[in-house]
Amino acid sequence: MSVVVDQRSEFSGKITVYAWNRDKEKHAIKIQGVSSGYRKAIIERSELVAVADDRTGLEVGTLEVSSYATFIEVVT
Repeated sequence: MSVVVDQRSEFSGKITVYAWNRDKEKHAIKIQGVSSGYRKAIIERSELVAVADDRTGLEVGTLEVSSYATFIEVVT
């Protein structure tokens, strides 16, 4: 699983969560939250259906981040 921040302004960005599913079946993944330090993302979409044997991404919401952020925690 990986998290990508597409910084839209100096202080916020769109959060996309990617999951690599190496199984032959799809799996539903519930994103419970994304945070960077004390900042919590505003989650707009939370259920990612990871397709079989591929990478699947879901734009889950927005997060207040600084240009110097080095750590983003994902809770699944």
